[in-house]
Amino acid sequence: MYDRGVTDQLIPLKEVAKMADKVKDPVCGMEIDPAQAAATEVHEGQTFYFCGHGCHATFVKDAHRYGHSRVERGEHGHH
Repeated sequence: MYDRGVTDQLIPLKEVAKMADKVKDPVCGMEIDPAQAAATEVHEGQTFYFCGHGCHATFVKDAHRYGHSRVERGEHGHH
């Protein structure tokens, strides 16, 4: 079975399932497999996954900045 990706290419469903299992490193934005994360951190009840120890260290220094969306932090995007 196949699904159409955002580029309108056919993607095997097993690949779509693999992509759905990935999480985003909150510091650098890299998509990673949680099972392969270099580090994890729980912030306000939510577990965050990191591609490397550098991103984890950056997160720990300012968890509120990286652990919340811009809206939750009271920031607004450009209009």
